[in-house]
Amino acid sequence: MGKRKLTENNLADLNSEKSILSCLIKKPSLIVESFETIQDSDFTNQNNRDLFRIFNTIYEESEFKKEPVFDLSSVRSVSKRHNIDNSFFEGVKGQSYFSILGIDPDCDIAAYSQYISSLKNASGRRRLYGEGLRIQRLSSDPKLGNPSEAIEDIYKSLSGISADIVGQSNEPQKLMTNAVSMIEERLKHPTELLGFTTGFEKLDEHIGGLDKGAVYVVAADTGVGKTALIMNMAWSAFYKHNIPVLFISTEMSDDEIFFRSISKLSQIEEIKIKKGFLNIEEKNKILEVSRGIASAPFYHIEVHGYSLETITSLIRRFIFKTVGMTDNKANDCLVIFDYIKLPDSMSSKTSPVIEKETQVLGMITTGLKNLAKQLKFPLLTAAQLNREGDVAASARIEWFANCIMKLEDKSPLMISNQGGQTRKTGNQILKITKSRGSSKFGQVDIYYDSPRLTMHQAQVQQGDNVIDPLA
Repeated sequence: MGKRKLTENNLADLNSEKSILSCLIKKPSLIVESFETIQDSDFTNQNNRDLFRIFNTIYEESEFKKEPVFDLSSVRSVSKRHNIDNSFFEGVKGQSYFSILGIDPDCDIAAYSQYISSLKNASGRRRLYGEGLRIQRLSSDPKLGNPSEAIEDIYKSLSGISADIVGQSNEPQKLMTNAVSMIEERLKHPTELLGFTTGFEKLDEHIGGLDKGAVYVVAADTGVGKTALIMNMAWSAFYKHNIPVLFISTEMSDDEIFFRSISKLSQIEEIKIKKGFLNIEEKNKILEVSRGIASAPFYHIEVHGYSLETITSLIRRFIFKTVGMTDNKANDCLVIFDYIKLPDSMSSKTSPVIEKETQVLGMITTGLKNLAKQLKFPLLTAAQLNREGDVAASARIEWFANCIMKLEDKSPLMISNQGGQTRKTGNQILKITKSRGSSKFGQVDIYYDSPRLTMHQAQVQQGDNVIDPLA
């Protein structure tokens, strides 16, 4: 005998459909449990779907009383008022079906939540099956060009199916239900870090580390070292703490990132490593670092002429395929986008640019922020400063970021006034100009060893209100 052809109807769970309706007739108060959990669209049988919809309407019209009345008379009355096809329940077959549901001996009221779970799973499988058919049609469409936008749409659809199956509600939730237990838990286990460390102790004190769902922006003039700073945070995450890092670069190749990483971790100048003229001690050091870093969870990709869809698709694949999700939240990871700027394809004055630069940068920032909030991962990015010392081109970058950090070189006069020992007091200042949830902005003194691409927190911190006389 051949296998039965799979269809959406084969994936129905009619037993759970009938059991849910039977439980509701026997104990109408159960509607409270299923009202926000399942929809009439989860039912495949049209009569079952109509009946569940009518039960919900009765519940709503009763002003959500705990004991609504679900009898045949109410069903017929509601179906007439709301133009629901009631021909089935007006007839003898409908009356008999309703009566059978009311006395069904196989229905166990205590198992109501299990029936709901089974129905949701069946509904999810049908939606997944339908999405598979849609993907098949889409992939065979000769009009389909670059598939990246289609892939992004598919990811969103699959995420929605997943969210529905686990019961994520789009309705407002009562926020303070667990207030006491949450506060007691935090008081019992206080922590300086809201997420994981940036690698700079003083910076962690100011911003609480890199928290899930938050966007952190490092802004600086060209050549000051914003990429070096975020790379130092990346190295701390994947090398010291084994946290997966995705580094999306708009300018740096795999080779550049590779040699910078070996230089930082071995403390040998990048140019010497590239040339290969090293003494025995240096050779042993970089070989040791190379062995230690070989299995590190560090992922890099260089993108040119990118679109927001390209970037978000890369991030989604990294989260779903490499990092994984738990309770609709990404497992520990760090995503870096270096940096927010106008895509190369829109940079030419001769190109047909429809949006203004500020609108494009705002759109990119908003899209990245929304994705970080949705999947719950920290996003670290960089931006240019303009001549006025503000984040260039778009107020949206500053508006949507949870934290803005501005990196500046100290002037020779300031370095001199602080004793001239840059290794001790630093040659740069990292100013926290915005940090949501904190009234303490402050700054961190940084020593930047440019040849080795290394940034250290200066041994002596000058305080949060020290002003460079030449700034």
